[in-house]
Amino acid sequence: NLLSGTLPTEIGAWTSVDAVYVHNTEISGTLPTEIGAWTAIRHFHSYLTALSGTLPTEIGALTSLLQFLLYANDLGGTLPTEMGAWTSIDVFWIHGNAVSGSLPSELSAWPTLGSFRCDRNALIGRVPALAVSGTCTLIDGTAPTNAFYCPLPAALSAACRSAALCNGDGFVFGPGFDSIPVDDDGENGGGGGDSATAIGGAVGGSLALLLLVALLVCVAVVIMRRKRPQSTTSTTTAGTSGVSTASRTNSSAAAERGSQASSPAAAEYGDVSTALRRGGSDGDGYEVGALATADEYEC
Repeated sequence: NLLSGTLPTEIGAWTSVDAVYVHNTEISGTLPTEIGAWTAIRHFHSYLTALSGTLPTEIGALTSLLQFLLYANDLGGTLPTEMGAWTSIDVFWIHGNAVSGSLPSELSAWPTLGSFRCDRNALIGRVPALAVSGTCTLIDGTAPTNAFYCPLPAALSAACRSAALCNGDGFVFGPGFDSIPVDDDGENGGGGGDSATAIGGAVGGSLALLLLVALLVCVAVVIMRRKRPQSTTSTTTAGTSGVSTASRTNSSAAAERGSQASSPAAAEYGDVSTALRRGGSDGDGYEVGALATADEYEC
C-alpha cells in the first residue's frame, strides 16, 4: 500500500500486540526503541520498505518472536547481541540490507530454525554454530557481499554448510564460484582461517611480481647497451685513417699507387682492425672486440 512516513514512538504502547505487518510500504526512518515493549509479539514483517539505521538493542526483549522478516530495506550497523535471547525464533530474514560487522556468537543459542537468511549484506567474520533445518543462505552466489571466514564450525547445520563453500583464501563463497567445498569436519581444503593470512598472501604475490618486472627491465637495459652503436669510436677511426692517408702525400704518386696495388686489403682494413682491437664498431653498427664493463650489468 501507500503507507509512508516513520513509525511513531507511541507504538511502544502495544504491549499485547501479536503481529505487525508493514511490508511493501513506503515506511522509512529507523525502528523506534519503544518496540522493546512488544514482549508478546510473534510475527514482525517489515520487508520491502525504506527502513534505515541500526536495529536498537531493545529489540532483544522480543523473546516471543517466531518470525522476523526485515529483508530488502536500508538497514545498517551491526546486529545487537541481545537477539540471542530470542529462544522461540523460527524464521530470520535480513538479507538485502547493509548490515555490517559479524553475526553475534549469541545466535548459536537460538533453537533449531526453520529458515535463516543474511545474504546480500556487508557481514564479515566467523559464522556462529546455527541450527537450521530448512533454508539457510549465508552467501548469495549471484551477488556475494558478505565475507565470512573459513573454516565453518563443525556444529553448523548441514543446511548452511551445503550452500556455502570455502575458497583457498579462507573466505566463504556461494555456489557458482571457483571454490573448495568444505570437508565433513567443517575444514576447508585451502587453509587460511583469517583475513590476515589472505592479506599476507596477496602482498607476497604483489612483491614477487614487482621483483620479476625489475629483473626483466635490468636484462633489457643490458641488451640495449651491448647493441648500441659506438659512433665516437668510428669517427676516431675515420680520423685516424685520414691522417694516415695524408701522411703519405710526401711519397711520389707512382710509389703510392704501387703500394696500394700491392696491398689493397691493408689500406682498406688496417685502421678498422685497430678499432676492433680497441673494442669499436665493425662498420655495421654492432659493438665488437672489448668486453662490456661490470658497470653495465649493475641495476
